[in-house]
Amino acid sequence: MNQEHTTSIATFNILAPCYNHYNGNLLESKQESVYLKRNQQIIDLILGMNIDILCLQEFWFRGVLKTFIENKLSSFRSFSLKRTGESPDGVAIFVSSKFKVVDSSTPSLISDRVGNRVALLLQLRFAAAPEDSPPMIVVNTHLTFPHNEFDERILRLRQITETVTGIDRYIEDNGITRGTVIICGDFNSTIQYDKPEGIDVVYDYMIRQGYTSSYRSIHGREPGASHFNHNAVEASVDFIFYRILDKSTQFETIDSYLVPKAISDETWPHGEYLISDHRPLQSQFKTSF
Repeated sequence: MNQEHTTSIATFNILAPCYNHYNGNLLESKQESVYLKRNQQIIDLILGMNIDILCLQEFWFRGVLKTFIENKLSSFRSFSLKRTGESPDGVAIFVSSKFKVVDSSTPSLISDRVGNRVALLLQLRFAAAPEDSPPMIVVNTHLTFPHNEFDERILRLRQITETVTGIDRYIEDNGITRGTVIICGDFNSTIQYDKPEGIDVVYDYMIRQGYTSSYRSIHGREPGASHFNHNAVEASVDFIFYRILDKSTQFETIDSYLVPKAISDETWPHGEYLISDHRPLQSQFKTSF
């Protein structure tokens, strides 16, 4: 092995204006100046994080916000995928110049019939590495919120199963035998993972498929609360999972934390953090090959 690279990856649900109510029952999407001000604060936070790959959920495709964010993050190459039908949001991946984008043409890994959700796949390589170096496959998704037991235990599982099997099919179709797969996103989980009786079906599926949670690999647990949802429930729902495809690629988590790092991740920081109902999860990795 003679190549070693570090990578900083973050996943962040930025709360689309169409879902954000403020001052009682005012809808933020009706007030351009309000949502631009909040999203400028989001951009300021992101630019201070020194990120190489940024995965955003609830990326809004209406109004001026999509162009606003892309312009503010113009040092990155951006790729986005809107949810199907009338849903105005989707996911986006921003990639720094540290990486070469090998392929961005793959359609959503989740089909239209499984809850109107999408999963965006990019194949990347380190720009400073040889052309035959192992790729990094990065996927960003946002699973259905569990409004009921069907959503929680069946629909979300179908969505992540389609995502993972789609990745496996992409790897096989493209003859990829080396490298790393990274799946980022808002998995909309509801259960505490430190309780044996409370393992989330999607989280359990990811572990059984050979994926590792970057945060748990460092801390031995998941955050207490990365999200404060519309039912006023604190939940750990945001993850960066990874899987190594071969023994010749060494990939490990160096650090992983919720941003801002100085704020405790055990409970939701009411009054200390106001720009979204999710906190960004950021992980640093070391790759050797």
